[in-house]
Amino acid sequence: MAKKEDLIKYITKQVVTYVDTPQMERQERRKEQRQRPREHWMVRWFGLVPFSISMWKGHVKESKAEQPAKLPNRSISTLFTKWMKRTS
Repeated sequence: MAKKEDLIKYITKQVVTYVDTPQMERQERRKEQRQRPREHWMVRWFGLVPFSISMWKGHVKESKAEQPAKLPNRSISTLFTKWMKRTS
């Protein structure tokens, strides 16, 4: 029963705050909400998990494609600069 009472309290609080705010302020809030950019539908529905998976798959493909051939004449500085380019 406590859940029902909490729900009723929450609804009444929301109604009172809605009635107390002036109409012009409510209209301005609605305009601001419409102008804000929305996140992608996949993020809205499923969170960041699909986004992170897609980024991880892209990273794996890039790392496999960018593996340099093993050459004994490479210096440490050239290897380090190429590594820095890949990580940034």
